[in-house]
Amino acid sequence: MLEKIVGTGMNTLPMKSKSIITNEPPWLNKNLKKMILARQEALSRGDTTTFRSLRNRVNRERLSCRSKYYDSRVKQLKEGDRSGWWKEIKKLSGMSAATRDSTLSIVQHIACNPDESTPTNIANVINNAFLSSMSDFSSLSPSVRLTSDNEPTFTVTEQSVFQKLLALNPSKAVGLDGIPGWLLKENADIFAGPVMSVINCSFLESCLPISWKEADIVPVPKQKPVNDVNKDLRPISLTPVLSKVTEEYVVECFLKPAVVKKADPHQFGTLPGLNTTYTTINGTAIQMVIVQQ
Repeated sequence: MLEKIVGTGMNTLPMKSKSIITNEPPWLNKNLKKMILARQEALSRGDTTTFRSLRNRVNRERLSCRSKYYDSRVKQLKEGDRSGWWKEIKKLSGMSAATRDSTLSIVQHIACNPDESTPTNIANVINNAFLSSMSDFSSLSPSVRLTSDNEPTFTVTEQSVFQKLLALNPSKAVGLDGIPGWLLKENADIFAGPVMSVINCSFLESCLPISWKEADIVPVPKQKPVNDVNKDLRPISLTPVLSKVTEEYVVECFLKPAVVKKADPHQFGTLPGLNTTYTTINGTAIQMVIVQQ
């Protein structure tokens, strides 16, 4: 019901089109784009005088944009990150390709029959490879409920949900439920109560909403080209934002305490509140004690 209400509200919002070019240079700004568009329009009209004037202005503005981008983003990398500085220099000079190969083009040859390397067949090959690890797994029946009479039901507060919604990254991709993170973040005071009720009901019934279990799986290549689907592709799951919020409660309140409880008390790494500096200090202190003894 929550997803239906949010979806209905978003469908009534005015739409605004936006063009995104994947291989667009990072130093290109709106002013330069407008000048390029005006230059091309003058060229299409056959107005050579205006075209030449705009062409010169575009060239000067392009050099200015590159120079400003170098001074603000690239120049400081030369001292600390030589590799990053060199990569940015290649982009500015046009030596490196700005476009990326799609996963489909990388795995074209993995299909059983090269003549049938259609996008659908390749997707089926990748899908079967990802599902092969779950062949021995049988899901629980929807009627199964894991409850304990000795422990009270875990509940979350509206204030804690409000804080988690405020901490969301608005630029993250949207899950299959269609509820974007920016909408939850900007209206955290409105969504905190309904989301709290859904989470508490899910913990009470030991059952998450079906839409929170669905994910969009994207195969990301570990290397190029992909020779083995089982080894050279990594499945990245895009889950709903509210599913991630609920997962944070499970990790913070159940999983993390259980892992820390089983950890060795003398272990300094991979524990909450500890860092490499703390580990180094304790390691040095132990060595000094051993030397004194």
